Amino acid sequence: MKVCVAMIGCLRPSSERIIKNIENNILFFRNTYPQHTIDFIVCAYINDNYNCVLNYCKKNKITNYFIPPINDSDIPKEFLLPPPHNNRYRMFYSNSYVFNKISDEYDAVVRLRIDTEIQSFQLFDNIKSNYYYTVIDTETSCSDNIGYGTLEVMKKVWDLKYCSSASINNEAAIYNSIIKNSYCIKDFEFDYILYQDNSKYFDNILQWSRNNRRWIYDGKTYTKGIIV
Repeated sequence: MKVCVAMIGCLRPSSERIIKNIENNILFFRNTYPQHTIDFIVCAYINDNYNCVLNYCKKNKITNYFIPPINDSDIPKEFLLPPPHNNRYRMFYSNSYVFNKISDEYDAVVRLRIDTEIQSFQLFDNIKSNYYYTVIDTETSCSDNIGYGTLEVMKKVWDLKYCSSASINNEAAIYNSIIKNSYCIKDFEFDYILYQDNSKYFDNILQWSRNNRRWIYDGKTYTKGIIV
């Protein structure tokens, strides 16, 4: 199976931490799934950490895309929400942007936040064309941090037209997109850490969390946001 792992989002808390995430994630997937051909992509918003990460990607021949920052004034009116919900548009935009850059040679596309360090990740050998692989959070929401599927599924779920303007959380927005596309949700086991910056604002964007947090799903219990 040919897999593309896309690491996407905001370059935080530091270039050193982001580079370590990228290195560790590449090692994890290549060591854990040697039977698959796995390529990696970095896509992030340009900020003060950009040059170091760009140079690292070039040196290590990692495909990369860097996007100019999106201010609230840049967001179309139909998607504009009160802070901190405007980050939803940035999230949808960066994901949609990179998925439309990926060629159709891949059997599966994995989406990780770039501030993620994977501890474990269950990648199924057979990827169904009508499934979005993530974990259900509530009856009307699922994880917005991590997921995978075929390229077509990822493109459709993260299409900007599904970037809801409703005052709901991002987990509900992703869930709604999956349901509107008539896809099924299939859970998979994972363990990952999100490394955060402790500032109230980062890149002039209000942060909901300023702590490093761990997220674990063991197939039965979903443990969310443990401060580490």
